[in-house]
Amino acid sequence: MSSMRIFVSYSLAGDERGAECARRFIADLKTRGVEVITDNEHIPDKHLISYLYREFGRCEYFILIQTPQSLQSWRVQNAVNLALQEVALQRMRGALRLIAIPLAAGDGHLHLLQAMPRAFDASEDYSRARDEVLLELGLLHQGVEAVESLRGLHRPVIPPESYPADQRTQRPAIQQVPSSPAFSQYNDRPATPRARLAGRCLWVRLAGGMIAVALILGVTLVAMQATHHGMLTVVQPQRTFPRISTSSDAHPTPAITVISGINPQSTVDPYGAGNTLALSNDLTGENNSPPYQWYVSPHGQAHGCFFINHTYDMSSQGPNYCAVYNTNFANFAYQIQMEIVQGQAGGIIFRDNGTASTYYIFEITTSGRFFVLRIDSLHTAPVQLGAGSSFAIHTGLGISNVIAVDANGSLLTFYANAITIAQIRDSHYDSGNIGVIVGQPNDQGVTEAAYTYARVWTM
Repeated sequence: MSSMRIFVSYSLAGDERGAECARRFIADLKTRGVEVITDNEHIPDKHLISYLYREFGRCEYFILIQTPQSLQSWRVQNAVNLALQEVALQRMRGALRLIAIPLAAGDGHLHLLQAMPRAFDASEDYSRARDEVLLELGLLHQGVEAVESLRGLHRPVIPPESYPADQRTQRPAIQQVPSSPAFSQYNDRPATPRARLAGRCLWVRLAGGMIAVALILGVTLVAMQATHHGMLTVVQPQRTFPRISTSSDAHPTPAITVISGINPQSTVDPYGAGNTLALSNDLTGENNSPPYQWYVSPHGQAHGCFFINHTYDMSSQGPNYCAVYNTNFANFAYQIQMEIVQGQAGGIIFRDNGTASTYYIFEITTSGRFFVLRIDSLHTAPVQLGAGSSFAIHTGLGISNVIAVDANGSLLTFYANAITIAQIRDSHYDSGNIGVIVGQPNDQGVTEAAYTYARVWTM
């Protein structure tokens, strides 16, 4: 019996066909000794992220039961995003899709499909798709004939929208599994296994010879380069603040658009149940929202924080932040919409103590990365608590992102466009002001960001 542990994600609300496919698939996995974990419906929304982090750390694979409804589910979106991060960090072996209902033209989600290319269509033939998944997982033990019957059909399902523009009218030809013995290229007699093996060995020998020639030419060119110009030197860029080395740096996560967005103007807390709206300011020109006040820089100052064009605009040469006075929050959710106008990084600060110069930073970049830092004083380097890439971050200049932190004691959960991108524990600071920040510790150029729709919910 298998000891494999697999997380199966699907939508329960209003998705009967997807739920039925999931139940059937889970039962088939369990018959093969797999321990199956799901988006447990008894887990409240506010505890879902902690539950996912805990369970993903013990699962080898993530499987999404794909339907249009499941791709719209907030719970499924968070599970998919966190699972893809686990795969990128090589803490999970893979993420697959079992298609219960194909997407119709115009449904979107193309970037998600590209991020999860291993997909198996169960909408027409569940049994075959199930067996293909089991073969992928190494769980199919039905003899050689069963495996041979699937060989050649075991491939990702690639949506037509991802084809190059000049090929969208022509789908790739599907190679059929031959029902009769393979024939030799040069005669009408069936090719024997030994003949096929000999042919393969010939190609292997030819390929090996070509690689050897290429290596010899490469070594010769390097030697010539060293003789005439000196050895080539690769200069690595240096950073002035500590980084967390992860496998995502070696294998960057592709930047893709979030599955669905969030309404930044809403005053309903999307991060936890029963929270009280404590601050609501659209930042369109009024900085006084008693008892809170957004800092405004002196008139005529080249850089700083100002209300411009119905936004709270901040610019700085090098990193800097502007705090909101009298916002001494302890346990809360802080959300704001941000658009980076110039530069690379912007974000928020929280639990700021202006007297001691201590606070936390949560920043995202135009390339889809994020950083969580802790500042302990003006005279020490920032402490990096977390970093990585996320599919939830919209990339590029002039693109809006809704970023948020849910701070509950030492547990800090970070969001981009209502999708969880990191969860960290740190107990150094338990309350303080909120604010906004632009630039990173090593930035020398000008960074500018425009902020709107600030919201804070307290617990």
